[in-house]
Amino acid sequence: MFLIQLSRAASPSSARSSVALISRASAALSTQSEPKPKPADLQPPRERRPAEVSASFVQNIFRGVVESEQIFPYPEVLTQDQLETLSMLVPATERFLTEVNDPLENDLNEKVSEPVLKGLGEQGGFGLQVPAEYGGVGLTNTQYARVTEIMGGNDLGLGITMGAHQSIGFKGILIGGRETKLIATTFSLITVSSVYFAEWFSPTGSDAQKDKYLPMLSSGEHFAAFALTEPASGSDAGSIKTRAVLSKDGKTWILNGTKIWISNGGIADVFTVFAKTPVKDEKTGTETDKVGGKLWLKH
Repeated sequence: MFLIQLSRAASPSSARSSVALISRASAALSTQSEPKPKPADLQPPRERRPAEVSASFVQNIFRGVVESEQIFPYPEVLTQDQLETLSMLVPATERFLTEVNDPLENDLNEKVSEPVLKGLGEQGGFGLQVPAEYGGVGLTNTQYARVTEIMGGNDLGLGITMGAHQSIGFKGILIGGRETKLIATTFSLITVSSVYFAEWFSPTGSDAQKDKYLPMLSSGEHFAAFALTEPASGSDAGSIKTRAVLSKDGKTWILNGTKIWISNGGIADVFTVFAKTPVKDEKTGTETDKVGGKLWLKH
């Protein structure tokens, strides 16, 4: 650090010259104090790895290569019976939505009209992938995607309602605990307090749970929702605050927390709720919270 003191008697020009000289001297000293890096100090160039051979269509696009092995010929994954089922469902769904559903009216009322929901329930629209023994249609993923494409094309709000119900709402009951990312579009607030009780959500979707819930969900008698998002954590399941504690009698789980942006949150009867549960280490005796799924039935 250099201290510069100018005399009042000094002229402005001499003062400016003194400052300039000291500044240049300071810059020179600063340059000398920082040694220039030597070639030996420089990092060696990274070794380039040879490109991996891949049949991926997208990966090869970035290389300027069109690799069509995985896309042509277009895969036919449906059997003849499944194609015939789809050929009946798609026109019937298009005709029903065109004649009965009014997307603009739904937007104005902020909900799907009762006649539409009732009609979809009668046609099996609420249980498209639910097996027939539980009252559903039993479609494959490909068939289901084609039918929901029709719904979303006619009315995106309706597509969200139906998708939140069966794509994620009760999916865990149907196939087990696969984590699914929810893009929430309905801004409803669900506060799960200690007065509500929850049933443990089996990671494999137990037969008892399927017998109990799937018939009422596939018929449209009950709606389902998927509750993951929270005010402080968004959709990051690892940082949620909602907790579930086993009741004293060991029969139910008590939920306590807040969920937001839950599609179907205002109309659902069955909620798949993400919550942390206390897990005790048998060796150390310490207790930590672990994220798991809970099934909550609103009465």
